[in-house]
Amino acid sequence: MRKILSVLLAFVAGVTALSLAPTAAQAATCSHGTSGSGQSVYYCPIWIPAGGAPVYASTSTGSGVVDHLDTGGTANWFYCKQDGGTATASGYSSKSWAKTVGDDHGATGWVPAVYFSGAENYWNGLPDCASAPPPGDVCTKGTNSSGATVYYCPIWVPSGGTPIYSSTNTGSGVVDHLFIGGKANWFTCKATGGSAHVSSYTSNSWAKTVGDSAGATGWVPAVYFTGAENYWKGLPDCGTVPPPPPPPPSGGTASGSACETTFTNIPARALAMIQQACSQRNYIYSWDGGHAASPGPTYGACVDGDAWNDCHVIGYDCSGLVRYAYFKATGTDGLNGYTWTQWAKAHNMPHKAELTNAQQSSLQPGDIMWFGPSGPSTHHVAIYLGGGKVINAFHSTEHIGVTTYNHTDFLGAVRVW
Repeated sequence: MRKILSVLLAFVAGVTALSLAPTAAQAATCSHGTSGSGQSVYYCPIWIPAGGAPVYASTSTGSGVVDHLDTGGTANWFYCKQDGGTATASGYSSKSWAKTVGDDHGATGWVPAVYFSGAENYWNGLPDCASAPPPGDVCTKGTNSSGATVYYCPIWVPSGGTPIYSSTNTGSGVVDHLFIGGKANWFTCKATGGSAHVSSYTSNSWAKTVGDSAGATGWVPAVYFTGAENYWKGLPDCGTVPPPPPPPPSGGTASGSACETTFTNIPARALAMIQQACSQRNYIYSWDGGHAASPGPTYGACVDGDAWNDCHVIGYDCSGLVRYAYFKATGTDGLNGYTWTQWAKAHNMPHKAELTNAQQSSLQPGDIMWFGPSGPSTHHVAIYLGGGKVINAFHSTEHIGVTTYNHTDFLGAVRVW
């Protein structure tokens, strides 16, 4: 009986071993599909080592790792393949590379075929980049959550975040960071500045944006742009602001009061602009508020710091308030945009005078004032009331109101009428 049982067990073990024996490996291949955004891509099976499959900046392992793929199987999509330098991993070598976008930072880059799970040492089923070039990395026009026109640009994010500098120079100091890669970040315009260096990349092209941590406005160098270009491709120049419609005539002079201040014989349009700004003091500052398609108070954006709740607050930021006051006084939306755009537009429209920091004693009620190191780097705007005071939206959680201004930070003013 024991002998019969032993034979049966041996027979069962043999059958089991036979069923589990590896069969000849079937050729793995990439299959055509679409990404979540609707792009034509190819899903290719890969294996993932500890730490993730590396995504390199170019088709060479010496170009530096910009991101990783963290999920194996066919969860990853690629654009096309191209020959490059030889890559080696776990005894396998290949010079076939596939273009993709990483999981950690959304960086665009290249993965060598040593991570392709097929027996081939190339990306089987993936078209050549020469015959099916991948979509170019370019900034695309869109709108942000408040309805303002912006440009979404693909970036890669290093450990600790992509730094945002206070001006177009790495020596100006980091004021904030961007933490999400790919096209999650919006920018407004580009400008030429000092050279920035990261790994083997260098660029003097900078893009204006708003950070994720503190909501600080600043500049990001194009060394973090995912394209092969060393500039922000598709992003308009900060100096190329379309000229706004000319302001209507001053309407003569007028006298009146606003913000508990009496004005005598000042330009009627300037008085109207002051009165309109003062009429909004029941609203609270709201980061990015007032930038919808039409002027007026809107919900803002929530960012770290004091503005953490501003997406639940209806109100204005500083430029949104000035935009509204100018619109109500003139009937034209000539100062739509953020502070740096308003600076350019005010200087491009017909106006009576421009004042510098050295001419503060010549300020008059109704002058529009900007603050910051330069036009493209302005960070605040207000309307002058006289006596060293301004009406402005100045800080999250605070009502729009009258304050004194920072004489040192004052950049300049434009007198429209």
